[in-house]
Amino acid sequence: MYSFFALKNLHLRYNFISEGYTKVNNTTFLYLKYLIFLIVINVYPGGCAQLPEFAQPHLSSQPFDPSVKFVSYRQLTVDDFKAVTLSTTIKDHKHMISAHTSVSLRPVTEIQYIISPPQINFGLYKAYLQELAFKAVMVPTRSWWNPQLAPEKTAYVLQHEQIHFALMEIAALDLNKKLSNAVGETVSGTDRKSVERLLMAAVNKKITASQKEILKEHTSFDEETSLYYDPQRQQEWYDNSLKELENLSKWAR
Repeated sequence: MYSFFALKNLHLRYNFISEGYTKVNNTTFLYLKYLIFLIVINVYPGGCAQLPEFAQPHLSSQPFDPSVKFVSYRQLTVDDFKAVTLSTTIKDHKHMISAHTSVSLRPVTEIQYIISPPQINFGLYKAYLQELAFKAVMVPTRSWWNPQLAPEKTAYVLQHEQIHFALMEIAALDLNKKLSNAVGETVSGTDRKSVERLLMAAVNKKITASQKEILKEHTSFDEETSLYYDPQRQQEWYDNSLKELENLSKWAR
């Protein structure tokens, strides 16, 4: 199962260029919203031709809580799953869930962008992204391990959750790469607020595209390894994820 929610209070910093020098204004724009992904994964023990409804991707209205403790990407252990119960929406299916993992993308930098005034742009304001980066995190207090899980299944289930975590870290690194490549792409308008909105829309477009890719990738993985016990195919996913993490390592923040 997957869910996504929005981070409403993302701290922003913009540089306003005026008369040949740069002024830095540390301002927080609470009205701007950024999509931050939360994916909740239920390891389903299989036996059906397709993922049941409770394990399928869905949107969540759960608000972002920056006070919730998390761990950055690393190898997981059973002890990382600290939730004592499942959420009310899925607790009736606990006998069919081996583990429930909450992983998400979190910003690791303030968003920084440059705005140049109309005096140097033929009457137009121009803006471009300077910095924005993300990382994957796992939320232990929202992740649950079935205490009734047979010991011989532990390795398979733990590897399954590790791959979901790796896929999220890969998504973060890939998004960082795309945002970095977008640095310098300008938008223009007749006033500062309009170019801010245009720039935020351009960045959100990249984030929304990443959201769709994330959903597709996690769904494909679950369909190939959750519906059936297939350690060989899961190992292939694990090996491929390690290679992709290595290939994208330069984009870690």
